Amino acid sequence: MKRFWICGGLVLALFGGALLNLWYVETVTGCIVGDLNRAEAAVAQGDWDAARTLTAQAQEVWEGSQLWLSVTLSLCDTDEVSTGFQEVQGFLQWEAGPEYDGANGTLVAYVEHLAETERITIRNLL
Repeated sequence: MKRFWICGGLVLALFGGALLNLWYVETVTGCIVGDLNRAEAAVAQGDWDAARTLTAQAQEVWEGSQLWLSVTLSLCDTDEVSTGFQEVQGFLQWEAGPEYDGANGTLVAYVEHLAETERITIRNLL
């Protein structure tokens, strides 16, 4: 009976860890997506300085959590986000509106994909 309780405790600890990771990924990606969306709105109003600031904030959040996310998520997905930030920063530097808009939209999709892959859904369980 003691083995049963030990195994049950381990399963509960693993499930709790998975839920904690899910919460962390959702929180980080939500913060990044919010900043990137506000940056896109700033570009639409012609405020490139605000867009640079908001994108830099989003990138700081990404870089601060990148180690954990690289360990717990697919490396291909995290590399796409890192590359996306570099691309967006380049378009911000040159103030290339249409190119920035497309690259930022792609980056937002990559970041949202990170959270989507961690959610507990039937699709992800299968």
